[in-house]
Formats: sequence, C-alpha cells, structure tokens
Amino acid sequence: MSQHAVPRINLLPQAYALDRRRKRKLRAFFLFSLLAAAALAVPAVRLHWELAQLKLEKEALAGELAPLRALEAARQKLKEEVERTEKREAFLTQKRGEGLNPLSYLATLESIVPQGVTLTSLSLKKSTLSLTGVTLEPREIAVLLANIQAAFGPGVRLKGWEKREDGRYHFELGGEARFK
Repeated sequence: MSQHAVPRINLLPQAYALDRRRKRKLRAFFLFSLLAAAALAVPAVRLHWELAQLKLEKEALAGELAPLRALEAARQKLKEEVERTEKREAFLTQKRGEGLNPLSYLATLESIVPQGVTLTSLSLKKSTLSLTGVTLEPREIAVLLANIQAAFGPGVRLKGWEKREDGRYHFELGGEARFK
C-alpha cells in the first residue's frame, strides 16, 4: 500500500503560526541551554571539589615541609662548617709537611693585627710571608707593618696600597720572614 501525502489546509493566521513556531524554537533553545548547563555543572562541581581537596592536601604538606626546610638549612650550615674545617686541616697538614707550625704564627699574627685591619689573604711558605688586607685608616697599615717586622724580621715589606671606590685602603705586604 502506498502512502500519499494529503495536503493539509492551515486555517490559522500566518502571524499566529509564525509566533507559535518562534515560541517552540525559543522553548527548545531554553531547554537545550538548561540541559547543557546541567551537563556542564556536574564536571564543574567535581573539579571544584577536587580543587578544594588539593588545596587541603597542599596546606597539610606545607605544614610538614616547614620542619624539613629547617633541617635542610641546618644540614647546609653543617656542610659549610665541615668544608671550612677540612680546609683548615688541609692547610695545617700542608704547612706541617713543609716544616712549619702555622698555629703559633697565626696566633702571633692575630695578636699583632690592629683592630681596624681585616686580612683578606695569607700565605706562609718556608721563608716567605705574604698577606693582603683592607682598612679604613692608612696609619693602621704602618702599624701592622711595624708589628710584622718586629715579629718576623725586616724582610717583610709593603708591596703596595691604594684607596678604592669603597673608601677603604687595600694593601699587600710580603717578603722574607724569619720563622722561629
């Protein structure tokens, strides 16, 4: 049996039919938008919940991390102290191997260096003393030189000094020293 399309007669006014069609489309659009919003709300709520959980975990881990950071700082400080001690021991061992006892010379140097002088380098060899330093007053360089010559002999001389941009005097002393 074949179906024939029977034309339908529409007796409604054209404006009414267009208005109903527009309202149906508008209703369908709002229903589709509501359905889409509901479909997107589920993952959004889940993501929000997961984000809240991650924030709580982050805060908990931050509380656990603070003592670890303090331990790391203490470990670093101890490591630096060990390195300084190892350098000192290596220096003393080297000087003892050269026949010098640097501890007594270092103690002598420490006692004769004026308070305003900072030594930046020191070298002790079998018969040579060399050091560099900084001070704010050039008179202190002369006092230091006199003290060193009295303790280690007149062979130690002022090699040079200059006033730099930082307002401090940088100097170098060196020469033949008598190590007793």
